[in-house]
Amino acid sequence: MIVVLCILTYFHRHHLLKYLYLTNIVCYIIAILTYFIIISQPIGENHLGKWYNVVAFTWLISFFGGFFLSLTAIPCFFIEQATRHTWALVICGIGVIVSFVSSGLLIIWIILGILSLNSG
Repeated sequence: MIVVLCILTYFHRHHLLKYLYLTNIVCYIIAILTYFIIISQPIGENHLGKWYNVVAFTWLISFFGGFFLSLTAIPCFFIEQATRHTWALVICGIGVIVSFVSSGLLIIWIILGILSLNSG
């Protein structure tokens, strides 16, 4: 994902969206570094105490922050490109159609799940 964000940053190096991509890259790098700190600790020993909790909390914040920023960054890239290129407009249209179909299937899945409950 970091490579994809670097490519998006290259395309928007003169646009304000580059700051969104760079923030996303920083979140992922922090998540990777804190993950390596977490897995390097011996199992069953908690000799770091409070600092270990800080590292774990930092990993959670950076991982989920990077994930949600990715969910924001990629559609922003295609929407911005759709203002100038037809290929991006086609991809945005396909994304909207897939979004509607998946939302409909999710609603049907939830309704069928509720109807399958034995309430008595």
